[in-house]
Amino acid sequence: MSTKRPISNERGDSYEEIPTYIKHWEEAIPNGWEIRILSETGLKTIKCIWKKYKRPHELSKRERCPHN
Repeated sequence: MSTKRPISNERGDSYEEIPTYIKHWEEAIPNGWEIRILSETGLKTIKCIWKKYKRPHELSKRERCPHN
């Protein structure tokens, strides 16, 4: 079970503990990064999208997370 505790600041930062963590994957996407975190309670996906940037070239083909 994950626990979210907001940090007290104006930016809206947050903090999360995942005590049942197993493994994580990072994958480049054309306009940012995709991060997947596998735990005993399931898979969490975080898409980090750049606001005003896109990669200037095509990404090479890579094996994706087996839990997709």
